[in-house]
Amino acid sequence: MRSAPGLHGAHSFTPITRGDDGVTMSVWADDAAMASVMYRPSVHRTQIDRYKSEHTADRTSFTRCRALETCGTWNGADPIERARSGAGGIRM
Repeated sequence: MRSAPGLHGAHSFTPITRGDDGVTMSVWADDAAMASVMYRPSVHRTQIDRYKSEHTADRTSFTRCRALETCGTWNGADPIERARSGAGGIRM
C-alpha cells in the first residue's frame, strides 16, 4: 500500500495488550485516491477479506475524518502539509 497513488502518510499502531484493537491511520491527497485503494480490489481489500474469513480481528471499523490542524511531524515530515502542497510519495 505504500506505493498507492495519493498516499502521503500511513502508520499502523499495534496494541500492547491482548484483545485491544489495532489502528491504522493514513493521509490521502483526496477522497478519490483513498477510495480507489480502500474499496476496490487491492492489498487493503485482500486484508479485510482475510480478517473476516479467519476471524483474526475482533472487529473492523472505518472512520473517515479531515484534519483541521496539525502539530509536530510524523517521521520527520507533516503529512497533512505534504498533502496540501501536493508533494508526492510518502516518507516512512
